[in-house]
Amino acid sequence: MASLLKKYYALYMNLFTWPSIVEFMTFYEIINLGEVFMLLSEMKAKQTARVVRVGGNGAIRRRILEMGILKGSEIYVEKYAPLKDPVELIVKGYHVSLRVEEAAQITVEHVK
Repeated sequence: MASLLKKYYALYMNLFTWPSIVEFMTFYEIINLGEVFMLLSEMKAKQTARVVRVGGNGAIRRRILEMGILKGSEIYVEKYAPLKDPVELIVKGYHVSLRVEEAAQITVEHVK
């Protein structure tokens, strides 16, 4: 049991240190210690999530961070447009629309 806890602890520490394992993940769900992480673009309408990581690079990442989508922020997925692009979010009490490809750069953990 102790060795299993050490393994999970090592994985957990690697997940949030640089270079982060999450940086190089290509699959959609990261399962660690019972928590399920997913991409914001995979969330359904009327679900709430907490931001774990904001990916991307350059101007797109900066724009997302400037809109208040920071690590630890809660995001409510209000609705999707009829063709599933863009997605309307509520972040810190205001409405934000993101393209699905931009939302795919954000890793979240499902809250409710």
